[in-house]
Amino acid sequence: MQKIVKVSELKNLLDSLPDTLDVVTGDEWLPEQLVSASTVGDMLFLEFDNAPEDIQGDEARGFVEHEVEMIRDKFEQIITENSDAKSKADAILALFLLGHELSSCEVIEILEESEQNHQAQFEPSQEAETV
Repeated sequence: MQKIVKVSELKNLLDSLPDTLDVVTGDEWLPEQLVSASTVGDMLFLEFDNAPEDIQGDEARGFVEHEVEMIRDKFEQIITENSDAKSKADAILALFLLGHELSSCEVIEILEESEQNHQAQFEPSQEAETV
C-alpha cells in the first residue's frame, strides 16, 4: 500500500522547489496543469485540466485548457500580424488543417516548436563580438 502524503510533507517539498515551476500531473509528454484547489473536511482536492474522459487515449485525447489557450494565442498572433488578408487566411487555414489531420499531441508539439523558434529569432546573440 502506498503511503498517503500529508500537507506538511507536500509543503516541505514545495518549499524546496523554485517558485517558477508549474504544478502538473500525468506523464511528461502530456502534463495536466493544476487549475484549482479546495478543501473538504480534512482533505485537499486538486483539479487538473485533463482531457475529456470519453476521448482519452494516445491519438484522440482532445485538447486540455492550457493547450486551447495556446491555440487561441496563435490565432490572435495571426490576426494581429502586419500582413494582408490572404496571408492571414492561409495561416489560419494551415492551423485548421493541422488540427484536422494530426493528433492533438502532434498539433501541440508543432505549436510549441514554432513558439520556441519564434522566440529564438528575437533573442540577442550569445556570441561575443571580437574587435
